[in-house]
Amino acid sequence: MALTISNVFHCPKPRISPLNSIPNSSISKLSSSYLRFPRRFSFPKNRIAICAASSAAGSSNPDSDLNPYEVLGVSPIEGFEKVKQVYTRKRKEADKRGDEATAALLEKAYDKLMMAQLMNRKKGVTYGSFKVSKDVKYADKQPIVSWGPRFSKSTVQDTRINMAISAVFTAWIVIKRNAEYKPLQFLAFAFVYRIFEKLKAFEPPVSPTFTEEGEDDGRGLRMGKRLLRSLALVFGCIALSSLAYTGILNLIEYIGSYIPAVLYNNQSNLVDFLAIKDEGKQKEELETVKMATRTVDLRSDTVTKPTEAMRAAMATAEVDDDVFGADPTAVKLQSEVAKMMGKEAGLFVPSGTMGNLISVLVHCDVRGSEVILGNNSHIHIYENGGIATIGGVHPRPVKNNEDGTMDIDLIEDAIRDPRGELVYPTTRLICLENSHGNTGGRCLPVEYIDRVGELAKKHGLKLHIDGARIFNASVALGIPVDRLVQAADSVSVCLSKGIGAPVGSVIVGSETFITKARRLRKTLGGGMRQVGVICAAALVALQENLVKLEGDHKNAKVLAEGLNQIKGLRVNVAAVETNIIFFDIVEGSKISGEKLYKHLVERGVFVMLEGPSRMRIVLHHQISSSDVQYTLSCFQQAFSGLQEENGN
Repeated sequence: MALTISNVFHCPKPRISPLNSIPNSSISKLSSSYLRFPRRFSFPKNRIAICAASSAAGSSNPDSDLNPYEVLGVSPIEGFEKVKQVYTRKRKEADKRGDEATAALLEKAYDKLMMAQLMNRKKGVTYGSFKVSKDVKYADKQPIVSWGPRFSKSTVQDTRINMAISAVFTAWIVIKRNAEYKPLQFLAFAFVYRIFEKLKAFEPPVSPTFTEEGEDDGRGLRMGKRLLRSLALVFGCIALSSLAYTGILNLIEYIGSYIPAVLYNNQSNLVDFLAIKDEGKQKEELETVKMATRTVDLRSDTVTKPTEAMRAAMATAEVDDDVFGADPTAVKLQSEVAKMMGKEAGLFVPSGTMGNLISVLVHCDVRGSEVILGNNSHIHIYENGGIATIGGVHPRPVKNNEDGTMDIDLIEDAIRDPRGELVYPTTRLICLENSHGNTGGRCLPVEYIDRVGELAKKHGLKLHIDGARIFNASVALGIPVDRLVQAADSVSVCLSKGIGAPVGSVIVGSETFITKARRLRKTLGGGMRQVGVICAAALVALQENLVKLEGDHKNAKVLAEGLNQIKGLRVNVAAVETNIIFFDIVEGSKISGEKLYKHLVERGVFVMLEGPSRMRIVLHHQISSSDVQYTLSCFQQAFSGLQEENGN
């Protein structure tokens, strides 16, 4: 209290009157009644009395007999640095003399003075060189300059600048009809920069600032902290908004089991919607985006997810080491597939590509052998040339017809004459593919396969069937699968395509064939130890999904007929026999394959883009009739929107 009163009335530094000479050694015990003000100062009597009283009061603490200013020999208006320097000097002198009493008194006075200064600053009292805002609350260790203004309003100019920045980027999004990352990134940077510049405007003068530890001149550090705070402010708001938005979507989905796409994918759909001028088109667009949260994956029948029954079977599968031939679940699967195909034995392999490669290498066990196969077959085009690069087997391609067959006469003409073995490779194998993928899932009739089998036997050759979708062919033809492959010496049966198992194929043939195949599987790295975990899911697929193939074929037919009715698309509906559809964008149409593909993806429909104007669709057991209708509606919207743009 005394210190405050002294400061308010600007009392001068007290001096010792020459009329009351006291030895220097007794100055620490000097009473305030011996202090007199110089005569050159003229004060009102009552003011002099108050100042004298405050000086005499010293402090409100119990140690009222101790005046820290007198002990240290400093004025109440001195700054921290001056007080600290005086204390440090006198303390060193006392320690040097060994005067413990004086050292203790100095330390007590310094502590008392610092505490009084700190308390005044916390209360917002203006004292000497300390100018502290009364609006600021301080922690004990914080600097006395606040981070920024407590209450402030942006100027009209600042508001206009911020609104202009927002308007520019809003216009960019509406005109470009997309919300690209880089422009938004620049927008965020612009606002961060604006915030930082605003903070700099509130930077206090370069006059020293003080903490309870003393003077602090870390202006650069403070500016760095402000920059970090501004960044945290912007990106914290973004993170909070994202979490809140996600929470709202989760709540909507939990309550209604459905999220409108206008919310789920608003960065593109909402912008596109706002960019449409026609009111009627807006309503149609809203109806479209409401459905866009569903996903219809038609890229291939290999994209299916394991069913709950498959997952349960995998979790409880009985397993052992299949490299030793001891995994009971693998043995069961191999026996089951071999029995279905009417063959002696089977062997599980990781993929159809490995199954075909092993089969070709078993039959063509001499390097330089030749295999006759279709020029548009999977083995010839999509299996990385493995029969040549790994097995040294030469492919002899024969033209595939539109139905996937090869002319019998052309096959026979391609068989090498044994008399020319000095210069020609030796023909040892013929390969067929059923159903034939690249011709749209066309099925090879059983009569055709029998004729090729007879031709092979006539010339001492083997016949291998790539049965990636052999079950689809069997269902579509209405022929039991064992009868369909009766003429073949080996068959590769893919489990992860038509019937929807997660992984793998089984190759079947004679016991001798499988014995050789097992050794080649090990050579190629196909021995997978406890493979029963995977085989268990395949067994479930054989039991549950074979009966669903007919439904897949019907859905494919419905979808093909619907696509063919859309102006701008062309589909050979008669060629759709199983679950594969190829279609073309009519030449002269204003929409490209890329644009149509993007339109479909934005609505959750995924297809395979085969060329600039050609696409492929493959149906599977996880595509419903409702998915088919939704897919058709997405195609129709793409082309109807195009017609409206052209004024048709």
